[in-house]
Amino acid sequence: GDADPMLAIEDALASFPADEIVIATLPLDRSNWIERGLVEKAARFGIPIAHLVSSYDLLEEADRTEPARAAA
Repeated sequence: GDADPMLAIEDALASFPADEIVIATLPLDRSNWIERGLVEKAARFGIPIAHLVSSYDLLEEADRTEPARAAA
């Protein structure tokens, strides 16, 4: 899709009659798209929006900081 998420959503909706938009972002303190108001702006399309916040990086970071556990 387009690098501009609003255009990407618009293009996708033009070719597929979706009944929900799913937007996945990084957490608030790490997300450029949340900072730019993407979720709120996407409301203009008039269909429900599901906003998923990824914790993938956070889990990897936690794994690196926890001491290795001995096998039982």
